[in-house]
Amino acid sequence: MSTHEAAGRQLVGEALRRYAAEAGRMGHAVAGHAGVHPTDMAALVAVLDAQTAGQPLTAGGLAAALDLSTGAVTAVLDRLEAMGHLHRQRDPDDRRRVLLFFDDASHSAATAAFEPLAARLDEALAPFSEEDLRLAAQVLDAATAAVRAEAAAAASAPVASRPGRRSGGPPRR
Repeated sequence: MSTHEAAGRQLVGEALRRYAAEAGRMGHAVAGHAGVHPTDMAALVAVLDAQTAGQPLTAGGLAAALDLSTGAVTAVLDRLEAMGHLHRQRDPDDRRRVLLFFDDASHSAATAAFEPLAARLDEALAPFSEEDLRLAAQVLDAATAAVRAEAAAAASAPVASRPGRRSGGPPRR
């Protein structure tokens, strides 16, 4: 790898870290504004994304997506359903499974909550060509895949090998 390539990768890495930090802050702010916990907001986003892709999530799928226990996901779903943000529906193909759906009223509220951000993004991205934006999307997709793979590897690593952990014990405080 040339020095130029290394410098470009470093710039992308630094920009991704800044973006992740700001996106996290935005997520917390939107969750607070909506009156839900950030974990509940992450659940709503996962359910909406799956529903938009035409493949509704199950509770187990949501647990895996958020790296939560099924008991914790049940509590999240109970809260969100009580607030009217989503509903559960039996899978018509397998009555043992329950599918999760974002409610229309919450979808409208979420769309409204993110409209200011969408407008800012449109303004920020306006100077870039379609080709530039497609390349940026490829870079972001590649980075997302790398982060997803590393997160899976870290989650499956033995506890003793994780930095800051004692062998077989809980995290240090």
